[in-house]
Amino acid sequence: MKPATDIYEAIATRLHTKGAAVWNPTGIYTPTQCGIILKKMPASPDNAVVLTIYDRPTSMSRRTREDTIRLQIRARTSKGRPDSVDTLAENITTALEGDHQTWSNILFAHIRRISYLPLGFDANDRPEISMNFELILPH
Repeated sequence: MKPATDIYEAIATRLHTKGAAVWNPTGIYTPTQCGIILKKMPASPDNAVVLTIYDRPTSMSRRTREDTIRLQIRARTSKGRPDSVDTLAENITTALEGDHQTWSNILFAHIRRISYLPLGFDANDRPEISMNFELILPH
């Protein structure tokens, strides 16, 4: 089983290299950047992508040759055009979905989006969405 930190790094790096958002492991972003953050939606920047791994296997099964992991991605954009968060979500999905992809030395046998849920607007009138992805990793 791959460590969660390695999976986060691979996903964040992929989103960064595909131009969907900016990955800075220190978590420091300018107000105009769309920052990638782990687990908790920050107050700023306005544009943000939050990665959270969940529903992770507790141990490798000898019966299967792969692990299935779920990844929630919450996205938020600045107020203005409420559909801007949909464009960000489309860019994220395009960057991630596919078969037999290796990022940061991790092979993802398959990645697909399994849900998309508009969350409305936060207290600062910024639109938010939540997407869930299924990640299949061979072991």
